This record gives sequence, C-alpha cells and structure tokens, in this order.
Amino acid sequence: MPCEVITFGEAMIRLSPPNFQRLEQTSSLDLQAGGAELNTAVALARLGRSAAWISRLTRNPLGRIIASRAQEAGVGTEHVVWTNDDRVGVYFLEFGAAPRASSVLYDRKSSAISQIRPGMVNWKAALAGAKWFHVTGITPALSESAAETTREALQAARQERVQVSIDLNYRSKLWSEADAGRWMSQFMQWCDVLITTEEDAERVFGHLFFHQRILPERNGGDFQFKSSPLRSGRIRWCGRISGPPSSAGEMKSSIRERMKWRLSIAWAPGILSRPA
Repeated sequence: MPCEVITFGEAMIRLSPPNFQRLEQTSSLDLQAGGAELNTAVALARLGRSAAWISRLTRNPLGRIIASRAQEAGVGTEHVVWTNDDRVGVYFLEFGAAPRASSVLYDRKSSAISQIRPGMVNWKAALAGAKWFHVTGITPALSESAAETTREALQAARQERVQVSIDLNYRSKLWSEADAGRWMSQFMQWCDVLITTEEDAERVFGHLFFHQRILPERNGGDFQFKSSPLRSGRIRWCGRISGPPSSAGEMKSSIRERMKWRLSIAWAPGILSRPA
C-alpha cells in the first residue's frame, strides 16, 4: 500500500550500559535500534501518517531486529534491500550523569547501507503514491556510492512529483566540509525543504551562503535565490537547534535568534498543515 512519506537512510543497533554506567563498568547492555531517517518515519507513523523507510540491511539477526522494530512502530519496510554480505552498523551510547556528558562510540565502517549503489532500489515503485521524500546528510556521507544513490533517489522523487526535504545534519566524523559542500550543493536543485542550523549551512555551503547574500530575502519563511550555486527559485528553510547552550545568556540569545527561523518540518507545505 502506498505511503505518504518515504525516508531513506541508515539505521544501527544501539547498545547502552544501564543506570548511567560507563562501558568499562557494565556487565550488560540495553539494545535499541534507530537512525535519523527511521526515527523520522516512526515519529510520523505515531502522528497518524503513513510512512515507509528504505535502507540496505544484512540478512542476519541484527538486520532483522531493525526491520522488526520499524514494523512494530507501523513503518513500512517493503523496499528495504537485503544482502547476505556486509554488516549492520553498531554504536555504543553512554548516558551522561552530571557533570559527565553523554558519549557515543560508532562502529559502522563498511555497513550494508554504505555499500548501496544506484540501481539497487526501485525508486519508481518505492515512491508510487507518495507525497513526500525525506533524507539527511548522513546518508550520502557514508560513501561515494551512497551519495550517488541519494542523488538517484532525489532525481526519482522529482520525476514522480514527490516533494523533498533534506536535513543537512553535517557530521564531521563522516566527511569533510568540502565533500559535503560538493554533494549537498548539487542536491539543493531537487530540495523543497531544507532543515539545518545556520552553523551547518555555513560550514557546508561556505561563508558566501550568508555573507554575500546568496539567500538574501526572508519572505514568509521562503528564501529567494538571486545569485546562488544551489538553484534559482524558492526553498523553504526549517531551522534545527543543534545542541544545548553553554550558559543562560547564550540560551536566551540562541532561543531569541532561532525563533526567527522555522523550527518544524510540520510547517512544510503539502502533507502536513501549518499551525495557526
């Protein structure tokens, strides 16, 4: 059955010590499954929207755990690509206890999704009847072939007249600013909604993004492109708050500034209605 929203990206197994323990202290680990794009699909399903998630998983117990958790949340997995090769990514999360911050240790190299290639997903079938396609900057950062597949998906979404949202979500541990800028600038020609922070946008698209007025006008939440390497036309900007402020003064300034930006993809036109 067609779904309103299709998301595409990696999901991993998360292992966490209980009771705020450190990894070297614990004798057991809690197991969860998740990833940015899968989490988005789950959230939409809980809001009553039909959503499906596309990825590439290894046909083993870890891959089946991820698919089962998605299905339990009401997310479609019909177009997940299964493989007997490669592996499922894993990460270890230590929950912080003041004054110690939470920390994450990733073990995702050569995961199944990083080995995805154009042609593996039947995008025409996957996007049939959909209204919205969502992806983040994490997916193309995993490998060159994952970036090429992301481009293939965006082109297919445009061809099928499906609106597209991209969460920039720059991860410096996955790729350089130059590589991110090269790919994400190209992706903007197929993007209807860009979700990001000002900091990530400046890192990925460069200082010209702001300081030479590439996006000079705020007009009801839309930016007018006048002189841009991205594309001409309109793109809706949705702000993301990237992390906790370091002080009360910074928090007030941060909230005041970021309230100028749209903070929720639920305000995007098309599927979901904007709050009154």
